[in-house]
Amino acid sequence: MMESFWFYVGLFFCVVLLVYIPFLHLYMKRRKDKATAYEHEHPEAVKIYFKRMEIDDTLEVISVDNEKPVIHSKGIKHGFYLLPGTHIIHVRCFWADISITALSGYESQTIRDEEFEITVEANKEYLLYCDRASEKFEFKET
Repeated sequence: MMESFWFYVGLFFCVVLLVYIPFLHLYMKRRKDKATAYEHEHPEAVKIYFKRMEIDDTLEVISVDNEKPVIHSKGIKHGFYLLPGTHIIHVRCFWADISITALSGYESQTIRDEEFEITVEANKEYLLYCDRASEKFEFKET
């Protein structure tokens, strides 16, 4: 009885891997192709990079001018594109803190969603990050 249980557990993980890996590959390829096409279509596009302050920070750009952002990545650096000018971006930052009172051992912390206006210039790169101490988003030129 126990041998069949582990057989089915192993079979389940094999099926998950055989389905998950191709879909992940297709997703990453589609995202890269979209970023490359955007770069060719808009050579003046500005790159905004996410700066991670802590290892467990997650910064999410929900929208740029009420549209889904075009994400780019280079190695371990990630960010999104903007055309030169003024834009309204909607962002969220969250992380997990270790907690002895939480059942899971950690508590999820979130800086509220925030919309703010930024102005970017062509041929420049910028950093966007959330500062946990002040619970504010920071945007600056690199």
